[in-house]
Amino acid sequence: MYNFGSPVDSGSRSPCSFAETLYFCAMRAITIGYSKIFPTTTVGRVDSVLLGVVGILAVSTVAAATVRAVDDAIEKGGTRR
Repeated sequence: MYNFGSPVDSGSRSPCSFAETLYFCAMRAITIGYSKIFPTTTVGRVDSVLLGVVGILAVSTVAAATVRAVDDAIEKGGTRR
């Protein structure tokens, strides 16, 4: 996002650093969204929405794979006491 005309703003007049942009992307992708960094252009806002959707899909895929692995382990192991 930093390379597309600096569409992410940290509230200051200077462009965001790479670390600030990475922080914004991580918070957006895992759908926390808590940040003082926000998109200021249309490109940044669209990119932010797409990043949020991809984050939701990624988190749900990991959660589903984890549940499936636990379920398979329980079925394979049977009921031992």
